[in-house]
Amino acid sequence: MQKTGEGAYSGKLDASGVTDSDALDQDLIKALGDQAKSLPFTAKLDSQGRLTELVLSVPAAGETKAHEIKVSYADYGTATAAQQPAADQVVEASEQTYEMLK
Repeated sequence: MQKTGEGAYSGKLDASGVTDSDALDQDLIKALGDQAKSLPFTAKLDSQGRLTELVLSVPAAGETKAHEIKVSYADYGTATAAQQPAADQVVEASEQTYEMLK
């Protein structure tokens, strides 16, 4: 990985061991072969060093065209409080449900 600017980095990601991903499924990893060991990526960090963007460049493989996977992260430290649903939207769980959860 190398720094390409203030808070910006690029490098290669070894995705050959990925086993449970919506973006890189097992068939795609298999089709990529050795290319899966060095997928190019760029990353951006905020002023506090937290990841704000990750872009993974996936080459064409098998029936999959070349594409980018972009993930953005935002709103660090801003949590949304849980809201209690209205009484008419609540259904009590059955005895069987409680037994299943034990």
